Amino acid sequence: MQQPDEFVDKLQQNLESLSELFGNSSDVVFRQLLPVDQTQVTIVYIEGLIDSQILQQNVIRPIL
Repeated sequence: MQQPDEFVDKLQQNLESLSELFGNSSDVVFRQLLPVDQTQVTIVYIEGLIDSQILQQNVIRPIL
């Protein structure tokens, strides 16, 4: 298994490592997006530590 602080060039492997690292914590959110250009994007954040409206306006909307 790779070290949790090492990322590879495969999104799914990185997501699995992060999920394992956080132990499937209920407040860690993995939000998958599929923009028009079909490049898969996943935003990972801890619910309650971010302003979801700012996330939507300043991160998610520009990606989509």
